[in-house]
Amino acid sequence: MNNKTETNDLLQQNYSRVAIFLHWLIALMVMMNIVGGLLFSCNIILFSNQMLLHKQSGVIILALVIVRIIWRLSHEYPRLTGSIPASEEVLAKFGQLLLYFLMLTVPLSGLIFVQSAGHNPTFAGYHLPILMPFLTASDVPQLELLHTSLAIFFATLILGHTIAALKHHFIDKKRVLVRILPKFLRRE
Repeated sequence: MNNKTETNDLLQQNYSRVAIFLHWLIALMVMMNIVGGLLFSCNIILFSNQMLLHKQSGVIILALVIVRIIWRLSHEYPRLTGSIPASEEVLAKFGQLLLYFLMLTVPLSGLIFVQSAGHNPTFAGYHLPILMPFLTASDVPQLELLHTSLAIFFATLILGHTIAALKHHFIDKKRVLVRILPKFLRRE
């Protein structure tokens, strides 16, 4: 298959508007939360409710990821088959699984960390369910380390995901990235 045919096939296999919206909304919120958490851990407080915003955003991210997983399981997604080498396809699928795992575990670990410190966070006026009631304040240091470590791993994986997408787009000229871009950013 020549590059022009391959590119046309890829352009016809774009993600749905809902998938694109969820991808970029979650990506933006995750990046903002990682930066906010990093600033807070370095004692850089930009505004008084910074940690509250971090926690509330984490809950929203968790809810959006659950919606995204349901959407992903109930809708067909474009395939990578033939557009990149088989070894890179395996890495991409493994990377996607890790991204989904971390999209769930980072906010959950933060929620568990906060709850073990004796706080009962609310969202939209409702108390969130206590996920692990057997954890106590003595578990807080380990849970904070877990949450921070997962977030650092997540940030690293996001960087790798971004570099891979840019490599496929600009170096390999495969235009895989175009499929997940909002329509107003595509040049088709």
